[in-house]
Amino acid sequence: MNSKLPNHCLSIVGPTATGKTRRALEFAKDLLIVRRAAGVDLISVDSRQVYQGFEVLTGADVPDGWQQQNDSGLPRQFFKHPEKQIALHGVSICELTEDWSLAHFVTFARSVMQWSWANQRQPIIVGGTGLYHKYLFSDDQTPMIPQDEAVRSSAELMSAVKLQEWLGQLDPVKLEQMNQSDRANSRRLIRAIEIAMWKARQTAESVAVVGSDEDDIKWSQVENEVELLTVPLAKIQSSILQRVVERFDGGALQEVERLLALKLPSSTPVLTTLGVPEITQYLEGKISATECQQLWALHEFQYAKRQLTWWNKN
Repeated sequence: MNSKLPNHCLSIVGPTATGKTRRALEFAKDLLIVRRAAGVDLISVDSRQVYQGFEVLTGADVPDGWQQQNDSGLPRQFFKHPEKQIALHGVSICELTEDWSLAHFVTFARSVMQWSWANQRQPIIVGGTGLYHKYLFSDDQTPMIPQDEAVRSSAELMSAVKLQEWLGQLDPVKLEQMNQSDRANSRRLIRAIEIAMWKARQTAESVAVVGSDEDDIKWSQVENEVELLTVPLAKIQSSILQRVVERFDGGALQEVERLLALKLPSSTPVLTTLGVPEITQYLEGKISATECQQLWALHEFQYAKRQLTWWNKN
């Protein structure tokens, strides 16, 4: 075996409820059997499974018996198979009050991948969030542009319309490219303003953005084998409803109660996690348990269809 594996990656992608984690584990065990790698690192691509205390609601796929560990060579704690050299990264690594964004994910995932390669291991990316995959294997450094606290402070009390006007003054082309959903999303508008202001401050001779000099890997040229998993929509819909019912009865209610007790600002992204708004309505007595489950399952299914559309186009 070479002292360092080539920059090679596997990605198991597709809509929710298609068995991506199970498939990734099968790959991992096969690789170890044929000794293609000294170990395997599964990296979760899910912006909500990163949160501790949200494991039931988000369906964090941590196999039974795996133990959470820390390693000085890795950026966050991870779960390790009790017998085999398989690790799961990116699940239950943040407090509910922590911020987690595309930039956080890209920085985190690349760190794990580089550690994996340096230790003769094989990274496998697992998840259906298309945007995360896109920028993970892109040389575009836009996601790495840091937050601008001055912008965020000024924008905190501004309406979406005012934010649109601000962005229109800075980058009218970007505003024109945004769809109606993005234009109504204050968080996305603020991020677009941050990027526009950052770019305005730069010159052709400026240094690269923060974090871009951490390595010399050209990420767009990383060899990435992709397997798209999908099943008929009717089966996805049925699987989603079944697991929503299981999560509802299996601890999701308690997880949302603990989240609401934190009294986080309404703009906090974690509050938009699928299941949170629906369970909140149930806890407030606005809908019944059955209505909550049906509404939650519907929104999960709509999300799965959007994921499938993304992957069929990319």
